[in-house]
Amino acid sequence: MAIWLDINPRSGVPLYVQIVGQIRHAIEVGALQAGDQLPTVRQLATDLTIPPHTTVTAYNELQTMQLVERRARFGRGVTAAGNGRTRGCHGGEVRR
Repeated sequence: MAIWLDINPRSGVPLYVQIVGQIRHAIEVGALQAGDQLPTVRQLATDLTIPPHTTVTAYNELQTMQLVERRARFGRGVTAAGNGRTRGCHGGEVRR
């Protein structure tokens, strides 16, 4: 999954905000569906060459927005509520 995430450390936009925006967009357009599993924190951090805590922050924000959920022994996945909710969902703006 991380291959299609395109983050730019020089953009002035925090990395976690870029990750949240791109995952949210993927859910919006149907590239990620309910039940799809996201990469582990460590895997995404490695793929994007970013600190793991940045990935944790992004995933926590997505959880707050109710777009992903943490699943015991399976990591994080897209919620059923996430599909179709992204335009008017709680926390529509990413907190900075």
